[in-house]
Amino acid sequence: MIKTNAIINEFKLYIGLPSVASPLKDISLAALTSLLSTLCVIYFSQLFLSYMNIAEHVSYNTYVVVSIAATSVLVFAVPHGALSQPWQVIGGHMFSAFIGVLCWKYLGNNLVAR
Repeated sequence: MIKTNAIINEFKLYIGLPSVASPLKDISLAALTSLLSTLCVIYFSQLFLSYMNIAEHVSYNTYVVVSIAATSVLVFAVPHGALSQPWQVIGGHMFSAFIGVLCWKYLGNNLVAR
């Protein structure tokens, strides 16, 4: 007869939950550093946009923050993961920026380009 714990452990592995729980200290540190890095990006992007007198683009800051927040969670919560390596992080943001500039250049400043 199969034990209940074995079934639960198999289910956890199947849905991607780790079999060994991370210490609370590591989880707290990852959450804090992700929050601080995201707040720094918000602050410096607002500072840069106000310095450059680009008040109309301040609302676009939300799209940047979503991307940076997701990246900071990956980098700080799973620092040794395949998607947290410098090449994937920098290359992914550079590729996304390139596609965004192409959309703005060829589609114009309308809802489709945003």
